[in-house]
Amino acid sequence: MSDRLQDIIQRIALGEYSKADIMALQQALQGEEGRSLFQLGKYNITIGEGKDIQIGDRTFVEINDAAVQAIVEAIQNSAASKTPAQIGFQSYLRSLVDTYKEWWRYYTLTDATGKIQESESESPSPFDFGLMVQTVPKEKDSAVSEANPLQEQQEKTERLPVLEGICKYADDHVLLVGRPGSGKSTALIRLLLETATQALEQGSGQIPILVELRYWQTSVIDRIQAFLHKHDPTLSLDDSTLTSLLRQGHFLLLVDGLNELPSETARTHLASFRQDYSKVPMIFTTRELGLGGDLGIEKKLEMQSLTEEQMKAFIRAYVSDQAEAMLGQLSDRLREFGQTPLLLWMLCEVFQQSPEHQMPSNLAGIFQAFTRMYEDSSVRKHEVTLLKGDVRPLSDRRLWKPALQALAAVMMQGETPVDFRVAIHRDEAEQELSRIFSNEQFPVRDILDDLLKYHLLQNRSTDQIEFRHQLIQEYYAAEHLLRLLPDLSDEELKRDYLNLLKWTEPIALMLALVDEEAQALRVVKLAMNDVDSMLGARLAGNAKHNLQVSAVNSVNDLSVPLKLKIKLLGETKSFAAISFLSPLLESDEAFIKSETIKALGKVNTLSSVDTLKKALEDSDEDIRWIAACEVASFGDESAIPALQEALCVEKHHFRALLAIENIDRDKVIPLLGETLIHADLEARRKAITSLHLLLNKGYGDILPFLEIALHDEDSVTRRSAAHALRDVGDEEALSILAKAWLDDDMQVRNFVCDSLQKDALVFLENDLINALKSNDSVVKKRAIEIVTKTQSISETIAEALLSVAFLDSDFLVRNSASTALIIVDDLTVMHVLERVLTEDDSKTTQYSSKHSVAISILLQKRKKESIPILIKALLNEHENLSVKTFAIKALGEIGDSTVISFLKENLRRAEKELNETGNVFEFNQIYIQTLLALGKLGVENLDQSIIEILEDLSSTEDIRKDCIETLGKIPTEASRGALVRSLHDPKIQIRLSAALILAKEGATDSIPVLIEALGCRNSIGFEDSSVSRDAIGALCELGGGCLTALKTELSSQDSQVRKNARLAIKRISGDSNDIYHDYLSTEQSTGDNVSIMIDRLVNEYSFDELIEALKIANSDEVWKFASSLKEIIQPDQIGYLSKLLLESDSNNIFTYVPSLISTIQSRCKFYNYEIFQSIIP
Repeated sequence: MSDRLQDIIQRIALGEYSKADIMALQQALQGEEGRSLFQLGKYNITIGEGKDIQIGDRTFVEINDAAVQAIVEAIQNSAASKTPAQIGFQSYLRSLVDTYKEWWRYYTLTDATGKIQESESESPSPFDFGLMVQTVPKEKDSAVSEANPLQEQQEKTERLPVLEGICKYADDHVLLVGRPGSGKSTALIRLLLETATQALEQGSGQIPILVELRYWQTSVIDRIQAFLHKHDPTLSLDDSTLTSLLRQGHFLLLVDGLNELPSETARTHLASFRQDYSKVPMIFTTRELGLGGDLGIEKKLEMQSLTEEQMKAFIRAYVSDQAEAMLGQLSDRLREFGQTPLLLWMLCEVFQQSPEHQMPSNLAGIFQAFTRMYEDSSVRKHEVTLLKGDVRPLSDRRLWKPALQALAAVMMQGETPVDFRVAIHRDEAEQELSRIFSNEQFPVRDILDDLLKYHLLQNRSTDQIEFRHQLIQEYYAAEHLLRLLPDLSDEELKRDYLNLLKWTEPIALMLALVDEEAQALRVVKLAMNDVDSMLGARLAGNAKHNLQVSAVNSVNDLSVPLKLKIKLLGETKSFAAISFLSPLLESDEAFIKSETIKALGKVNTLSSVDTLKKALEDSDEDIRWIAACEVASFGDESAIPALQEALCVEKHHFRALLAIENIDRDKVIPLLGETLIHADLEARRKAITSLHLLLNKGYGDILPFLEIALHDEDSVTRRSAAHALRDVGDEEALSILAKAWLDDDMQVRNFVCDSLQKDALVFLENDLINALKSNDSVVKKRAIEIVTKTQSISETIAEALLSVAFLDSDFLVRNSASTALIIVDDLTVMHVLERVLTEDDSKTTQYSSKHSVAISILLQKRKKESIPILIKALLNEHENLSVKTFAIKALGEIGDSTVISFLKENLRRAEKELNETGNVFEFNQIYIQTLLALGKLGVENLDQSIIEILEDLSSTEDIRKDCIETLGKIPTEASRGALVRSLHDPKIQIRLSAALILAKEGATDSIPVLIEALGCRNSIGFEDSSVSRDAIGALCELGGGCLTALKTELSSQDSQVRKNARLAIKRISGDSNDIYHDYLSTEQSTGDNVSIMIDRLVNEYSFDELIEALKIANSDEVWKFASSLKEIIQPDQIGYLSKLLLESDSNNIFTYVPSLISTIQSRCKFYNYEIFQSIIP
């Protein structure tokens, strides 16, 4: 079946198909492809040779529209019926749990796990390092970080435990980046285990699938199927069902080894898969950014090196008897050798197995010693641990090393000159071994079987073999190249090895094995002078310890600008560079000093730290800061004073915080606390933001500092403290926060309200009641605000509020108290109001009476529960008129038809009283309100009577507005005609009331009145915001038909009208709609979307123009041009950029161009374009 037909089937299964899909399906069904799809009864559909179709128990004699529709339904029914629970993933999940329950073994290359085998199973594994990840910053973030420091901390420099980090960003896809052996794959395995365990225990949840890209053959779907069948061979999922489950979000994909994809074709296929299934949670890993690309994944997390404390803890747990001796030998080399879990484990193995517990002098020596344990028959005493039993090999052990070198060399050759392979077919491996062992007596299959049984190879499938780790493959490739080196010409060495990125790691390992100085310097100088200067500098630092001085001297002897030389010396990461870099700390140029500090920071020795400490005393604040960060990366506490100083500097605060965290977590909170107490305004704001962000990172003792900040004179600091306390959410935090209910800042009070639950006001009740009884209007308003926003009330508070609503002299306070009683949805309020209405109402004020206030609140609450209370008030012959009219109005507003008969009787009673008594005004009001209430309840034949009242200009404005509102609910021609006539009423409120109702019906004749209302002002001349808001809402309901009239108002002399017209246009058109910009000739927001801005630069400017801009741009703008250049740079421009580093004096060039060169080299997988051209035929 073709991919196109498969896609159509998938879209049909998901209900996302089009008419074109159905036509294509019908056409396919006419041919062999369509018939073959269903001939085995798939989807319960069978198509015979004569095109007769059997779908379940239905038969069609031809492929017509009805048959196709039935097929569509059958596909959808089949897809819908396949849920994970029905398919049954339990066996698969159990297999995952059984296979990966000892996840820590995936840090190692053999079954040897040292002392871990003796530990109790429930004890924490020494391999549970507590690995951390840190977000990889995007260059564009640097421009926004100073303007938005919270974003910088959250998005740019977030540091998280690895599992927490990858889970946090999985939904939007995340790329986990790390050195070989840093624990990326093991992190995926741990997440695989946790997710599978959870799904088994809960009987639901996402199904985790590990997609190992090193095993790529044809597609991602094939890899998913292979992994599923590996763990449950009986699991039967066709591709259509699988893709349906994918789109429905049932799977979590853990995609390991982006850098191990075998070809560009595979990379393109994977990128398409990621786009097609963008809603499927996916976590990707890659060795380093650039190798294999990033597939456009925006969120990247970088594995952090093990800290010295983590390394020491592992060594003490793994080789407890010899731990101190091992640590003593390693000294300051521990950081160099043990930065990843895999290397640390290998280090422990080598130390344990070496006869005199001696440590190698470099990384290559560790690999050499580690692999020799398998090759040297003299270490037979260690075979019990390492080779899973004392079993006699089939072949001679002396053949193993050359065999592994040969296989590694063959695997370094891929589809193209720049590609390599991580696996090889067994037949090809046997052919290669036959070639190099043509005169040996041992069959090559025995040699290969021994390597698979006892050494560092493993089967990846029945016919594919691979090294147990890519690092081991690279080591044997290095051994292979070491053997070839004396016979390689300079041109061959440059073209076939130095210039290809795939050989960089093996060459680096090889140099550490080269004993001859001349040979080592030859490699370094060829790389540095003829291939790439950065590569040469790196290789200089990989030479043997006793050769590094000569190698680094060759870097220092280069005739290049000092700024470039500093970068090159830093790239060596060698102790030998310190003597050249140290004097530069005395430079008068800040850029030279800062670059020197960064270069020294790359040198992983105590001597480097001692040199860097000198810069901590520099007179330049920025230099002290940069030096402190580098010293902190070594965990040295001498950086803390400078970092504490940096905490008080806005632009350095968050990076200083991370640096302090790297030295000693226990010092972070106290130092932030000191900043909060003693620093200036901006530093205090940063400190409280940091304390907030650290809440989720396991820090304690934060609450006392949040309480201090809650009383800061700065409202922004208080807000941040309140926000943090609300997020803590425990009883202690909330009790602290509750004390801020009287704060002057509304946002602080909002956080208080957000944090208090309905029953949490008990401990504030006395304070609130006292506040409501005070003479301070501000205090009263704060108390009312708390009650309103928390929706929490007691009977005592309700009574106090009612008293304020009745007696307070301040209209705004009275109104707020009434509003609180209206909004709070609690029967307590209803009970208080009911009781008040039965009490004496003889006490009145100039504002109102207590009964009037109570009934007004019931009117606006519009609750059915209030109906008996309202009827009782209405029947009370001693009740005043306003209470009765409000009660009638409320009965109509509530909308319960059960009161209709009561209201009809009330209407008759009012008519009778009008005729029999002289109290015309009172009963006329009761009559009118009852008539309107009945109209709102849908009683027929009342429209004419209501229209007469409306059109009687002697009626009050409030009654006439009520008439319009009522007519709006009566669907008769007479009612609508009255509403249309009201558009010309002399009173704006009447006109607007009619217009608002007609607008809901789409009546465009309401537009002039609505536009008129945009300029309405209240009695003191300010904008009547409620009127203009209603008018804008109605105009939006009318939609695009208003735009022409609104455009005219953009030139109005009234600024209020102009503002509201613009707002209406914006809401009608939408923020991003082009029509909005057609109607509003206003300048676009300066906060352009970054990606759009970069695209614009790329499209509008040439490479040369962007380079010139890069040279002279200021620090706020330079990143834009660098980012744009990264988008368009091509391999043939590497030489030009390298030349630029030799000729330019621009700081921007030395800051950004090395990264540009590295980007394109990673993309094309070679260093030098001209050399690479010599490979191409």
